[in-house]
Amino acid sequence: MRKGSLVKQINDVLNALIHFDGVDKYANKKEVLRRMIVSRRTLEAYKRECCTFARWVRTQHPSEGVNTLERLRPYAIEYLHRSKPNGDKYSAWTLRLERSAIAKLYGVSCNEICADLPIRRREDITRSRGASTRDRSYSAKNHPDVEMLGRAAGLRRMDFSRVRACNVRLDADGYVYIYVDKSKGGKEREIRVDPDFAQSVLELAARRAPTERLIPQGMVPKKMDEHRNRRAYAQAMLQRFSRPLESLTRAEKYYCRGDAKGKVFDRQAMAMVSRWLGHGSFNRDTGKWEDRLNVIAGYYAI
Repeated sequence: MRKGSLVKQINDVLNALIHFDGVDKYANKKEVLRRMIVSRRTLEAYKRECCTFARWVRTQHPSEGVNTLERLRPYAIEYLHRSKPNGDKYSAWTLRLERSAIAKLYGVSCNEICADLPIRRREDITRSRGASTRDRSYSAKNHPDVEMLGRAAGLRRMDFSRVRACNVRLDADGYVYIYVDKSKGGKEREIRVDPDFAQSVLELAARRAPTERLIPQGMVPKKMDEHRNRRAYAQAMLQRFSRPLESLTRAEKYYCRGDAKGKVFDRQAMAMVSRWLGHGSFNRDTGKWEDRLNVIAGYYAI
């Protein structure tokens, strides 16, 4: 039976892994995440990377007749060790994205595809660190409500279109919360608003009907740096809710490693920020939160 082009084969395999309704009901979430794709953006990225891989192989080895996924796989290591046209190496983050996409395509672990990749170093991170090309064509002053909400709650781009006025509430503890339904991975979460922006969020919600979106659909600029706002939110909330380190036991502290060795944070504050940003999830089987403190330390806190 004809399998179709490599692009069709890639799309067929990855589309079969779609599971956009979340994974909280599964006992072994790590296994589910290995087999499933729970985010549309992840699906798009993996399709893009796998198709780029296929085109590269067809270009570099035109006489090999690579027309099936089985014939494509042996070239993965060569592909991940390639150089840019100018001779520079690809970043460790780019290579790991490419490897993750290929591993998902074949349903194996990343190390089964290629175990020898450059180490990711914090000093090499350029995303949302300083000015970028797109910043020159984006004016935060022209989008005050979008910028305010991004800084106030660390919203992802997809979250803006899901938040309505009725999703904003003032709790008995005096904090403002925003409820987000079906965020990345189909997960829901409630975000504590940075108190510095609480009044602005309440005023914005008051100007809308209960079922009206806080930000009209299509009004979130594509060139907005959402990660810069998420990072600013995380750092502000860590500073506000971290307890004095000298009052904490060793088990209550998070010690950074690698190039950030010497940095210490309050694990409790990091866990809260992890959940508010959508990186933590509640395991209903164990009754415990699973917080990705390493993500907060690596991409937000410093």
